[in-house]
Amino acid sequence: NVEVEAPKQVDPPRNFTATQLARFDGKKDEKTGEDKPVYLSVHGIVFDVSDGRNFYGPDGPYEAFAGHECGVALAKMSFDKEHLDDLAGCETLNFGEKTELEGWIEKF
Repeated sequence: NVEVEAPKQVDPPRNFTATQLARFDGKKDEKTGEDKPVYLSVHGIVFDVSDGRNFYGPDGPYEAFAGHECGVALAKMSFDKEHLDDLAGCETLNFGEKTELEGWIEKF
């Protein structure tokens, strides 16, 4: 008797404009009163981090990243707003920063 593993469910790619991504900040939806999902983007890959709302959502230590491209900020270990939404900046990171960025992508 051979057991066959069920294929892993893979989330489909999430494609957003910066404006669309910004809506997924984990704050209360004004229309429904429910908490919105928390998404962030790392080097153009959007991740649903809603399970980590206590870190990435409102009042969390990483809340500034919610709803933003944050690859450069994570690679530089920086909370400076100038490093948010800088997708092109991911291409100009130094070797150590690129390694850090790859580590974050694997983490998510």
